[in-house]
Amino acid sequence: MHMMTRGKKLKKKTEQIKLSPAGIDRAAELMEETLAQTGADRRDILRLRLAAEEILMMWYSNLPGDTDFIFRCGTRLGRPYLHLCARGRRVDPVDTEEGEESEWLYSNLLARAGLCLVASYKDGENRMSVYPPKENRFGTLSQIILAIALAVVAGFACRSLPQEAREGISAFVDPLFTAMMGILQTLAGPMVFLSVCWGIVNIGDVGMLGKIGRTIVLRFIGAIYVVTAVTALVTVWFFHPGSGTEAEGGNAVLGI
Repeated sequence: MHMMTRGKKLKKKTEQIKLSPAGIDRAAELMEETLAQTGADRRDILRLRLAAEEILMMWYSNLPGDTDFIFRCGTRLGRPYLHLCARGRRVDPVDTEEGEESEWLYSNLLARAGLCLVASYKDGENRMSVYPPKENRFGTLSQIILAIALAVVAGFACRSLPQEAREGISAFVDPLFTAMMGILQTLAGPMVFLSVCWGIVNIGDVGMLGKIGRTIVLRFIGAIYVVTAVTALVTVWFFHPGSGTEAEGGNAVLGI
């Protein structure tokens, strides 16, 4: 394989491999080489290789000894992908005896939104797909911290202005804020619907999607309740709501 620089497409490659310990090592090496070409983080590559090896070992333990599997890689819609598939009866990584011991591994991998491994069963094939993330100069956390810092700076700058200037800015910010909220509300529904549809298409197994969905929803809802409770306690302790008079004449500038 030729090493490629960031930004170039991943060349298509297909290889048929014997489902055996030696074949599993070969597939793991191909996966590691291919992920390295996409510029994925070394730690993510090692995590995905470990998870892929465990799933391949489950295939090896539950499928006939003469089974072959296919390794494919390439670029689709500008995003690199890796696919492994083996024909035979369904082997569910979560339902097998080994699944309980390694369930934490799959949960941690699927929790990483930018880099995930998906195991599914479709059209008589056990499938495993890996989608490396696109190159991003700034991570999500860096973008959030930058946005918060800019918001704090803008807020203090606006509060230091005279009342007349704040009212003038408010006349511009109010309709802009209303328009932005309208755009977000308009796009949120279709984005959620299309995201769910795309997840179903990628996973290819409604049963597996339900298991993943239940886990994510329960953790998400649990986190929301915990954060809401802690925030409410801190707010009551610091600000004592109801003990003072409400401010009048507030505007969008003060709100920001």
